[in-house]
Amino acid sequence: MEPYRFMFEKTQDRILALNKRMERLGCILQKRFNFTQSSHVTFAQQEPVWTVGRVCCCSEGRLNDKSIVLLPPLEISNGRCLELDVSKIPEFAVFPGQILGVEGVNSVGSSLLVSRVHQDARKQMLASRVDKLRNYADRKSLELTVACGPFTASDGLFYKTLDALIEVLTEEPPDILMLIGPFVDLKHPVIQSCSVEKSFEEIYENLLTPRFKKALSLSENLLLLIVPSLRDVHHDRIFPQPPFQGPFMHERLRYLSNPCTFSVNEIVIGVTATDVLFHLSKEEVFKQSEGVRTDRLGRLANHLIEQRSFYPLYPPAMEVNLETSRIDKLEMACTPDILILPSDMKFFAKIVNDSLAVNPGRLTKALSAGTYCQISVAGIDSRHLDGEGDETKISNNIVNRSQVKIMRI
Repeated sequence: MEPYRFMFEKTQDRILALNKRMERLGCILQKRFNFTQSSHVTFAQQEPVWTVGRVCCCSEGRLNDKSIVLLPPLEISNGRCLELDVSKIPEFAVFPGQILGVEGVNSVGSSLLVSRVHQDARKQMLASRVDKLRNYADRKSLELTVACGPFTASDGLFYKTLDALIEVLTEEPPDILMLIGPFVDLKHPVIQSCSVEKSFEEIYENLLTPRFKKALSLSENLLLLIVPSLRDVHHDRIFPQPPFQGPFMHERLRYLSNPCTFSVNEIVIGVTATDVLFHLSKEEVFKQSEGVRTDRLGRLANHLIEQRSFYPLYPPAMEVNLETSRIDKLEMACTPDILILPSDMKFFAKIVNDSLAVNPGRLTKALSAGTYCQISVAGIDSRHLDGEGDETKISNNIVNRSQVKIMRI
């Protein structure tokens, strides 16, 4: 992603971008679940109707089961919302901005008694050609280390935890080291108190760049990936967020955007530095059947996959300066094999819809050291490729070849 002009957004551009995404996912839901969008959902009738739309809240404060409304596409609703009565369905999980397909009866013209809900619009995982997989068959495991900022304790800009991480990796350097911001944290007490004598750019250049160089010196084969955060005070605080523009450049250093998707050895990895899990947890309305236990963190991560977006919540959290007209840049090109979701919530590694979802935690928590993660992906067994044609596409099966360790620094 290239840097772009922001804060020049028009209201009409926002409306069109949101409606375009709604129509795109609505068409996918209709094809997948075999229903047809009714053209008269806002009229009173006794027959069941189907419609797609975006979930909104009709009251002050957070969404609840009594304030759920659905905004259908503009051409059939003229901007009119439908109240959703979800009292008759046994379980659901909705949040503002979610694109749904719903069936129900609109007997009064303004409220839909919901009987069925569909929200799974996920993309397929990327299948790889056999001839490409053979290049990585029976090789040693791909080692990926992921650490998320802050990288320094709250008592000063000393970056001792980042130094400690680099020291730990000295013995066994990974193939890929991914560092996810914030690097110069907007919420750091020293930054908030304005007690620094250098500019934020100088802090990044003088304190972080030497440590990037040291990380690259761990191994001549190590690839260093840098992902910015909306809490990076020296960078554009706009979402989607372009990558850093230096000042340090190296052939084994890659500056990535936030969010981003990339491929290594036919493994698709998706990353966002924005704490979307925490934001969703505050806005989601959830109901489950009696006696059924659910995995909350896995369900929150699953929302991203089913909505094929790194940030499906709308309106966004106050701290997220979303450029709505570029909301298409938040969509997943495909369902990632590995989904990295740094969050202030408890660290985890879970299988979610055949993807490996990982929250490595924060490397620093106030005055104490935190956690990072090590992901090891074994090479594919060449015996699984025997008898397959070179152009045949098969699943990478990353989940069954991976091991994740959440480590304390």
